[in-house]
Amino acid sequence: MFEPVDGASGFPRQGLNQSWGSVLGIPSGSNRAPLTDRLPEVRPNLLGFHLAGPTIQDMASSPLDFAHGAPLREAVMTPDSAPLKARLVYLLEGTDPATLTVSLDLDANPLNGTLDRIQFSIPPTGSQPRDIEIDLSALGQGLDRGRYRIGASLETQWMTRDYLAPERLRVVPHVPSLEVFVVEPAGGAPRVELVIQDLSRTRSRLEGSADLQTWVVLRELDPNSAGGIPRSLRHDVVPGEGLLYFRLRTLD
Repeated sequence: MFEPVDGASGFPRQGLNQSWGSVLGIPSGSNRAPLTDRLPEVRPNLLGFHLAGPTIQDMASSPLDFAHGAPLREAVMTPDSAPLKARLVYLLEGTDPATLTVSLDLDANPLNGTLDRIQFSIPPTGSQPRDIEIDLSALGQGLDRGRYRIGASLETQWMTRDYLAPERLRVVPHVPSLEVFVVEPAGGAPRVELVIQDLSRTRSRLEGSADLQTWVVLRELDPNSAGGIPRSLRHDVVPGEGLLYFRLRTLD
């Protein structure tokens, strides 16, 4: 049980009733002692933490997925995309800065280990919250393709506040572009010409189909081959093959 020392200080005295003396069972108050420390008045408040790019897209999730904690949005990143960024909303009164730790994880549980983490010194805000943008380009450089979660911890000497970004990070391979042109030369029969751009970083395969069911390989493109491949190329479709549809598949 607790009881105040007096009506002004606000400090409690701690103890279970009073201890009983050894003479005639007379109670004594000697076991009551005031608590010397109070909870700190300056506490870090992490009000929001969201991924802000390079590309944010909605996911096709049902309300049932959301009820089970599945994120409804993803930040999509390729090896050559713009740097990953996040928005942080926080309140930190007082005069001392706090340490912000941003961690990269395979799941939403930071207690079972993280893949990478970076730290920032965050200045105090005064009495009003502050909204800042954070560059996360140094987090998890060279990530393999896959899905990841990102969390933030705002720490002072008194306590730590944790927050998990609601968006999931998805790393995808670089995807070259494919354009299809019908060329009609003067005095000749029309032909189909395929133009492929940005090929120098990803293994890919050019395929064609007549019915969207059966696909035939037109060309294998591997930047790691002995001769390499150019950044862009043109491919003429052989007349008479009956190919009407074309696609470019990445293999990495």
